[in-house]
Amino acid sequence: ENCLSLIPKAPKKDVIKMLENDKITLRYECRMESRFPEDRQRRFILTFYVATDTISIFEPPQRNSGRTGGKILSKVKIPKPGSTADKPRFYTTPDLAIGSTVEVIGYLFIITDADEFVYKYVEEHAADLPAETVASFRQKAQERARAAACEARP
Repeated sequence: ENCLSLIPKAPKKDVIKMLENDKITLRYECRMESRFPEDRQRRFILTFYVATDTISIFEPPQRNSGRTGGKILSKVKIPKPGSTADKPRFYTTPDLAIGSTVEVIGYLFIITDADEFVYKYVEEHAADLPAETVASFRQKAQERARAAACEARP
């Protein structure tokens, strides 16, 4: 379609999705899968913006690690591995389950946990999400509850 005119047209946006999901951000804790052992200890915050299906990644500063932390990736749509330039497939909410891997510019990030809002969001939208995604969050919630119960015992 863009070859018919000299002025390129912007891709169409899903305005209804943007209005319904405005300001909904899902924050996940993840770690980097790397061949270097020092990179495996690093923790990252992956933020998924539901309205635009964009992802940003931030590394919180850790004392005495030798790294300053900060923004790793600005808010951008990330294509899934194996998608083509003609028909790109981007990461969406169902792809972000506990234990799933997100590939960003050649780096692999494994989702290890999420904040409380994500758990509530998954439970509220369980009918719209794959059963595997919901099950991963329920299993992690049970693990968290067991760990909290063990800490509460004297």
